Amino acid sequence: DPQCTAPTPMAELCNFLDDDCDGATDEGFELRGQICVVGEGACRRVGVNACSGDGVEVVCDVVAGDPTEELCNALDDDCDGMIDEAFMGLNEPCFAGEGACRRAGALRCDAEGVGAACTAVAAEPTEEICDGIDNDCDGTVDEVAGGCECTSGESRACYSGAPATLGNGACAQGSQTCGGGMWGACNGEVLPDDEQCDDTDDDCDGAVDEGLGLGDACTAGENECLVNGTIVCAEDGESAGCDAIAREAAPETCNGADDDCDGETDEDFPGVGDAC
Repeated sequence: DPQCTAPTPMAELCNFLDDDCDGATDEGFELRGQICVVGEGACRRVGVNACSGDGVEVVCDVVAGDPTEELCNALDDDCDGMIDEAFMGLNEPCFAGEGACRRAGALRCDAEGVGAACTAVAAEPTEEICDGIDNDCDGTVDEVAGGCECTSGESRACYSGAPATLGNGACAQGSQTCGGGMWGACNGEVLPDDEQCDDTDDDCDGAVDEGLGLGDACTAGENECLVNGTIVCAEDGESAGCDAIAREAAPETCNGADDDCDGETDEDFPGVGDAC
């Protein structure tokens, strides 16, 4: 038979002793010895649950790290549950250059982690010729010395974007009309634009809605309120978001479930599960 370790039975403490003399040690402190996690992001630490100094509860034996200033480095430096939130537009498409020099890239963190920059590098301009393309990349098509030979009223197809983008996705030729022996502006052309969530290749790179995470798994809510979903296009046709809607938290009842979705079960009913 267990031997009483106190002069008279007392409330059970977390101290490896049978304080209440019921034959069991530290009942009610079953989390002792289990793995525990504290903090988020770069502050996250893993430890082991242990008895508190006064023995009245179980606490994690590590403390969260200290948050630091958020950098652009794919880490949650300030430990608020968000990554690189101070740097808007990361990984979104971007462009450098005009006309035939225009090239696509994406917004990425710089080497120092203090900002973001476009990875696109514009191509080198070439001599302007009469071909309906902005060869010298100054935003104007066929502005050669003396003008291009044409007959007033004559028209032709034109395109001032990078030749490789023509015919891809939304990109399309426009038309020029000759006036006074010179070709006018290129009207009606569709040039590469920032990719939107609209089932269209807006940036004319041969891929549709890339970089938006469409089809990736996502979640809404926490604990018992968590619902799985998928990244889909938003109703605005521009952005993407999770289609999951978190379950609504309910008042906690004594039912062995986390009704209010706070990560605890039956916490409003002290003593549930204790020996009696």
